[in-house]
Amino acid sequence: MSSHVATLLAPKSVGLRLFLLLAAAILAIAMAADAWRLRQERTRVLAQLEREASLVTESIEGQIALVMRAPDDGRLADFLEEIRQAKDADCVAAYALDGRRVHAAFAPGTTGRGPDVCPLRITPRPVAEALSAQWGLSGTYNIQVAMTPGGTPQGILKLVFDAARVSGALHQFRNSILVERALVLLAMGVMLWVGIAVSVTRPIRRLIAGVEEIARGNLKARIPSPADTEVGELARAFNRMAGRLDETQDQRRRAEESRAVLERQFRHAERLAAVGKLANVIAHEVGTPLHVIAGRARHLGRGLPKDDPRREDVESIREQVSRITRTMKHVLQSSRAIPVRREPVDLGQVVRDVAGIVSPEYAARSVDLRVSLPPLPTLHADADGLTQVLLNLLTNALAATPPGGRVEIAGTAVARDGRAGVALSIADNGTGIAPEHLERIFDPFFSTKRSDGTGLGLSICRDIVRAHEGDITVESTPGAGACFTLWLPAEPREATRA
Repeated sequence: MSSHVATLLAPKSVGLRLFLLLAAAILAIAMAADAWRLRQERTRVLAQLEREASLVTESIEGQIALVMRAPDDGRLADFLEEIRQAKDADCVAAYALDGRRVHAAFAPGTTGRGPDVCPLRITPRPVAEALSAQWGLSGTYNIQVAMTPGGTPQGILKLVFDAARVSGALHQFRNSILVERALVLLAMGVMLWVGIAVSVTRPIRRLIAGVEEIARGNLKARIPSPADTEVGELARAFNRMAGRLDETQDQRRRAEESRAVLERQFRHAERLAAVGKLANVIAHEVGTPLHVIAGRARHLGRGLPKDDPRREDVESIREQVSRITRTMKHVLQSSRAIPVRREPVDLGQVVRDVAGIVSPEYAARSVDLRVSLPPLPTLHADADGLTQVLLNLLTNALAATPPGGRVEIAGTAVARDGRAGVALSIADNGTGIAPEHLERIFDPFFSTKRSDGTGLGLSICRDIVRAHEGDITVESTPGAGACFTLWLPAEPREATRA
């Protein structure tokens, strides 16, 4: 049994209940119609018998009236027997007007059947009643016809038929009706079954499946509703409800994402405030001793011969002091607001200048640096700040790319939120960034470098880009490289509104 049939036959199935209800209604109507047809057929058969009896009487009444005057004449018996055989009657009898039987012709074996089968005397009917018919007590149907040759009553002709003569025709007619009705009901049942399955059961099952999908959290679930019916309208209403729920969930998700961004920005601001306090302490408490150490190291270096092994120790001291000084500079820079001096800037020229600066280092590492820039619109931006961002990104890309790899710089004009701007991408085919590090890559003091990294470079890049009202994002696949994308507006928002 297929799943569709099993579903339709389920005890709780609306389709099965509807099918049984409609089938019962159709069956009741069919039975009533068939009963009416059988009654009509019974009336027709009886009327036909009576009409035949009347016609027979009219055709022979003149001859019978003559021979009835001589009852012993054998011609009366012959007439009655011919009529009986012609009409397949149990008995045909001629009666006088006073109800006395003159002569009768019986079918073999019917003489003792009952008192109503051509009795010796009958109750005469009124003269105005030319024909009368009634059912007999012994399973017969009796017809009495007045013989009135020339308009003068002469006698009564009685024909008695076995009830089987009537019921046989009715049984045959009933059997034909039953066969016809069975075929019609079968065809209607199949059509009704298929119609309910297609129009009711299947759409309801789809509705149930859609509700179950919603219950599992799939708010993208939709139900096909091609039919312009109540079930189709219910499916469309369900789709509208699912769409609103999906939209509400998207709004809630966007609100949660915005809240998460605000929380990260708040934590970042707190971290920057702490860094600012720490930077002031470091500048005051550590800066002066570092300057003294650096000055003494330079003085010692000048007083030592070139081949003196102590010169290496002095140079090491100076390098570590310089490293500490650079770290302090980055910390101080990250704790302060990034000033932006806006002026017309050719971003393509800035990119080419920065590429020229880092080209020697790329060549020394055997890394191919490619620049692919179409003509770009002029930006109102801080050229120094953009140079610092590009230098930092290209330096990181070089560090992550093995010898023989490549770094590509590409750009194009891209509008966002109705504002003209430029999208600039820096992609490498190096080691990439682990997925768990992508969300923290721009956090201050977060670094994936094992040594020689402060974790402030990308944080400063993001702050510079945000100060330009732009955006910086990163995409990476471990082992396949990373791609940093900058979007910078052509003009600040105030200028755009003006």
